[in-house]
Amino acid sequence: MTSNKFVLAISGSTCSGKTTLAKMLHKLLKLELPMISQDSFWCGIDKVPLTKTKRGVYKNCECPENILWKPFYDCIYDYKFKKKSSDPLVLVEGFLLFEEPKVTQLYDRALYIQTPMDLAWKRRVQRNIDIPTDYFFEKDLVGKKEWLREYWEEIIIPESQKNIGHKRFKNCHIVDGSGTPEHTLKHALSALIMNKGLEKK
Repeated sequence: MTSNKFVLAISGSTCSGKTTLAKMLHKLLKLELPMISQDSFWCGIDKVPLTKTKRGVYKNCECPENILWKPFYDCIYDYKFKKKSSDPLVLVEGFLLFEEPKVTQLYDRALYIQTPMDLAWKRRVQRNIDIPTDYFFEKDLVGKKEWLREYWEEIIIPESQKNIGHKRFKNCHIVDGSGTPEHTLKHALSALIMNKGLEKK
């Protein structure tokens, strides 16, 4: 089936700035179709697999098993082939976009935001003010701020190192995420223009 819609996938590790970039592009391009966020296809905290660390047992919210892949695929497919809109572009964002080959086949181009982990950590600390006690089960960790550092080092970083599907997607362009959101947007636009990013693959 042919489509006149161009699917642009925007990914990166947690706190890399992918959602911010997607929203900025959506606003800049004045798109009618809403942005598709992979977070909307999360299985829910009760179904998340467990991972044992040095100090406790955590719910691992960073692995591909947490994504409802069929509904995610169906949503992108419908936007690409069935939705009536004058928009030529469909934006998809998430940090596990390339871990299911069938879904990846729907993308025309991709941007992967490469952000230093120390910067991503600072953003994560600012984001997690409250301690989600349903993420862990060891009583000595409940109410302690150390949970976030261990979750970061023992789960987030190892999972991000495993989930490298973007490296296998030939139409993926790396974007510098070390600066401000405006800096990232500038690099993203440059990558798309230089690589003819808004043409069909």
